[in-house]
Amino acid sequence: MTTNLAGEVSRATGAENTLTNNLSAEAAARAAADTAETNRAQTAEAANAANIVTETTRASGAEATLTTNLAGEVTRATSAETTLTNNLSTEAATRAAAESAARAAADTAETNRAQAAEATNAANIASETTRATGAEIAETARATGAEATLTTNLASEVSRATSAESAEATTRAAADLANANAISAETTRATGAETAETARAQGAEATLTTNLSNEVSRATTAETANANAISAETTRATGAEATLTSSVNANAAAITSETTRAMGAEATLTTNLAGEVSRATSAENTLTSNLSSEVTRATTAEGAEATARAADLGGDNTGHRCGSDLDQQSKQ
Repeated sequence: MTTNLAGEVSRATGAENTLTNNLSAEAAARAAADTAETNRAQTAEAANAANIVTETTRASGAEATLTTNLAGEVTRATSAETTLTNNLSTEAATRAAAESAARAAADTAETNRAQAAEATNAANIASETTRATGAEIAETARATGAEATLTTNLASEVSRATSAESAEATTRAAADLANANAISAETTRATGAETAETARAQGAEATLTTNLSNEVSRATTAETANANAISAETTRATGAEATLTSSVNANAAAITSETTRAMGAEATLTTNLAGEVSRATSAENTLTSNLSSEVTRATTAEGAEATARAADLGGDNTGHRCGSDLDQQSKQ
């Protein structure tokens, strides 16, 4: 019963250790998956951030180029207008000097021409200004459109990355939830199995306890019939079970002592046997010698007796015969 109980405890402990190891392995695998997913998301986010930085740098460079080009166009137009103004002023001064030296009538014509030229110049300046302004407006519209496109693309990229990250977070949350549910289910199953195993083990232990109690009662009843012997055995067994090592040492010492005692007893027996053999041999020799002496004595006595009888009956044949018959009958 003790062996079965120990085996059951060992089996239950092994099952619990297996469940614990499986749960630890599952948790480690899930943690590794979460770490890998986090690293992947961080890598994707870093790539998105790098792309955004690259796009921002490109857009900033394009805007700087547009700004530089616009500033160059404004400078060129301003310079051209200044040149035209200077040329106009020079032309007016030249014409004024020539007209002063010429006739006064020419002044009016020259004035008219100059005014027409100035009007033309003004129209040209206005036209150039309109063209430059249109070009500037078109360039501004193009730059604004490009910036709007870049802003839209950037917003789209941010929206896409956010959606991807949200989807990734949703997927990760779903996976985490699935993992948590799986772990919970495994924990519930393991707990159920452990509970069932505990109940079964406790039932088996209760049965073993009952059987042990019954056996103790039976043994106690049986021991009552032989109280002294059972008490001594119980004391010995209890001491042996409580101090197994000491009992083994004591047994070894007892075996050594018993071996020594037995060897001594065997030596004594051998000596005694040798003495007994010697004594018996001597006694047998003495008995043999005594028997031989007795045989010799009896034979001598019988011979002497026969001789004496023969002497007593020497002259009487009948008496001799009768004596001989009596001797033979006596011997028979």
